Amino acid sequence: MSLFRAHGEYDVRQQGDIVFLTAYGAMNGQAAAEVGQVVLELAKECPGSNWAILVDTQEFELGTPDFQDQAKRNVQRFTQMGLRCSAHVVGPGNAKRNQIELTMPKADSSYQRRYFDNTESALAWLEEQGFSIHN
Repeated sequence: MSLFRAHGEYDVRQQGDIVFLTAYGAMNGQAAAEVGQVVLELAKECPGSNWAILVDTQEFELGTPDFQDQAKRNVQRFTQMGLRCSAHVVGPGNAKRNQIELTMPKADSSYQRRYFDNTESALAWLEEQGFSIHN
């Protein structure tokens, strides 16, 4: 049992075989655990066994060390549950990208990750990989 309440705001939705996650403000591990549960529930709604995630971190302020640990556990579960591509929309600078890199598995033949300046480019890449909001 944690001594801290969840801190951080997020919005999660699913269309086709893509889960959309938008994070706002700063987050701690408890919030990351909540996000993980919501994402997994929505991923079950995706048609087929493989799915993708588009993560918009433009309004995200970074996470606590326990956030990083929980996010890493989340992504491990996601890939075990069929996550094949993640597209991350990050703002200028490298701070968010660096924190994301600490929580993500290495890209390989079964999982790919890319970074983008805007949602449209991220969604276009996911569609090139075979994922669609229309599935």
